[in-house]
Amino acid sequence: MAVVKAVKPNGFTLFELLIVLAIVSILMSFAYPSYRDYIIRASRSDAHVAIQKVAMAEERVYAVHSQYTANMDSLGGRESQEGLYTLSAVTGIWSGSNCALAVSDTTATNSYTIFAMPVTGKSQESDSDCTCVYFDSRGVKGSTGARDNPKDCW
Repeated sequence: MAVVKAVKPNGFTLFELLIVLAIVSILMSFAYPSYRDYIIRASRSDAHVAIQKVAMAEERVYAVHSQYTANMDSLGGRESQEGLYTLSAVTGIWSGSNCALAVSDTTATNSYTIFAMPVTGKSQESDSDCTCVYFDSRGVKGSTGARDNPKDCW
């Protein structure tokens, strides 16, 4: 007489799969916002690098012409390297609250302020903490946005 052995099926039950799916969903609901915040903070370096390049170009212009300029074409362009920020510059020291409204002081060509604002439709547009990052010829770094301390964006 032959003994028939019961074969246990391999795999997972539907209930086990649902439990795993629920656990993964809960973990993702905590991990994704933290990851998104990290990416936004890390991408601010694109603005920092671009501002420093424009500042170096401003110093070269000053060395030749004995005055700073707001002409972004002569300073290397209006877009950051990764395309996340639009750059602009004004002559004079800016002290406003809306970077988009900054205008040059034509009598103050011995100083400058450089701005980096997120490009619409790109990842940095959702960075409400740092809506504009700026740097001036005195070395002052700042930002506008939801942060209490403007230097937090640097």
